[in-house]
Amino acid sequence: MRALDFGPGINNRATDPKTSTLQLKAPTYLSTLPIMMVLSEHNVSYENGSKTIHYLAAGPKLGPILIFCHGWRQNMETSAGVSRISGIRNMPGYGKSTSNKIYSDYAQEKIVPGLLALLADSGRKDAVWAAHDWGSGCLWSLAATHPEVCCGVINSAVPYRLLELGLEALIKYINREKHPESEFPYGQWPYQVFHEQNFEKVTAWFDANPEGALQVFYVKGSAANLKKLARTANVVKDGG
Repeated sequence: MRALDFGPGINNRATDPKTSTLQLKAPTYLSTLPIMMVLSEHNVSYENGSKTIHYLAAGPKLGPILIFCHGWRQNMETSAGVSRISGIRNMPGYGKSTSNKIYSDYAQEKIVPGLLALLADSGRKDAVWAAHDWGSGCLWSLAATHPEVCCGVINSAVPYRLLELGLEALIKYINREKHPESEFPYGQWPYQVFHEQNFEKVTAWFDANPEGALQVFYVKGSAANLKKLARTANVVKDGG
């Protein structure tokens, strides 16, 4: 089993060859955690075994369960001391989860079954779910269509009934003073249009240099740019 990077604060790691679990010493500033936090890797099959969701679990096996969607690795460190954690490190298309190059596989109706499969694998009927960014759209879809599996929902950055409704919903809220409709009909969202129209081209671009793509996306932002034209506004015009 390979060592996994859980960010700053955890610098001692060892793999137990008998259980294939990764044992991580908790940071000293987290006094609520046990001395060793054990994270186990899981692969859950769904859609008749044709797809897989990969996730990590930590914390007590009994008690409330908190499921993180799309990241949240540092939060797992803190929460594992008080609840059972299932962290979806790899949403569909990421890491060890199924990553088909099929456009329709990333529709919400295809992603929600993966969330339900993970919950079923935990042995629970409901959970507190947490998400951000693109994970938020998936979580809002789950909450809207399967409220019975949500005893709590924590979503940041994305309001309810927006991202999960698609591009048509986003367009309604574009700042037209900054992005005039005559010149920028899709506002800051034309990259989504480009994805829809050029799925294979975009996929090939990401696959060519994933690390480089992430470096571009995570450039430090500036409040001064809020009044400027979005850097994504000309994606369709520029051909990518």
